[in-house]
Amino acid sequence: MTYDVSKSSHYGVSRMMNKTRKRYEPSFETDQKIIQLFALEKEYAQYDLPRSIGKTYRTILRRLEGLQEDGLIKLCRTEESKKGGKEKNILTLTKSGLLCALSYPEVWTDIDKVAHNYCDSLPLIFGKWDFYIRKGLRDEIIKRLQAAVGGFIMSLGKRWYRIVPMDTHQPLKIRLEEAVGKNKAKEAMAYIHDLAPTFTHRVLGPIIFLEEAAHEAWGFITTVMEDKDLCQYYDDALNNEVTTTKLEYEVWLHILKHYQKLKASKDS
Repeated sequence: MTYDVSKSSHYGVSRMMNKTRKRYEPSFETDQKIIQLFALEKEYAQYDLPRSIGKTYRTILRRLEGLQEDGLIKLCRTEESKKGGKEKNILTLTKSGLLCALSYPEVWTDIDKVAHNYCDSLPLIFGKWDFYIRKGLRDEIIKRLQAAVGGFIMSLGKRWYRIVPMDTHQPLKIRLEEAVGKNKAKEAMAYIHDLAPTFTHRVLGPIIFLEEAAHEAWGFITTVMEDKDLCQYYDDALNNEVTTTKLEYEVWLHILKHYQKLKASKDS
């Protein structure tokens, strides 16, 4: 079975991960429902989840334990019970969990709500959501987010998928490998955690301005520079790119000089 990568924003990363775990995790759909619920509500009481998800409390506890072990959800606070019983655990998504949630089509239908829920998790993206809307950049930032998520899927694809050659007039497609087990799923979780800190750079990163559509990108950056935080981000990001490139150049220049010396000694 093949999946259209051009519609990657409608084919979830988390759904992909959970499908690979289906052989040993029959409740993968429950994970998806929980992550989706947290994305749309931000915080949710553990005690109320069985009624909202439609599963027993034992099942919910088992799924929550797995999601916490994977680093996708976390306890954000506790509240006193109105009936004087045990304290209520209030849970929310981690940054890694938010990246998974962004791959669900249901989440994108309420992306404005999700953005306001998790403004602290992605401060330069969701934290500036109202700014993007005021400047008429909502569609542009959504496109960039979806492209970043799509790139995320393709990065995971290096581990789980193989490219399927198609006619040049058809969208690029990938094929899900059937034999993927628990170890692969754990590797994917580790990859998500590694990616989370760099996700903002994937959405806003200045390196994309070197592409053919650079004039459009510069139009975007000209507008967002009106925000001091975003302006500072680009100052830092571009200066870091220059420093990194300079260091790489000096390394290769040293290698070239050493090569030339070796060549000269051989010729002599």
